[in-house]
Amino acid sequence: MTGINYVTNDKGEKTAILIDLSHLRQTETTENDLLEFLEDLDDTIAAELSLGQKGRPYKEVRNEILNG
Repeated sequence: MTGINYVTNDKGEKTAILIDLSHLRQTETTENDLLEFLEDLDDTIAAELSLGQKGRPYKEVRNEILNG
């Protein structure tokens, strides 16, 4: 999607996002395009925040759901 720019640190890691609202208005970005982007962004943020966290075994979670 155009109108979205990423800010990177000295290591080239993405650290922030700039959203050019004026550009989005001018290019007639549809609401569906924007919602899809925001959903992808939400998934990306969740994945980044969970890096390094210890997970739970699949079987344990599955049993908890099925027996819970």
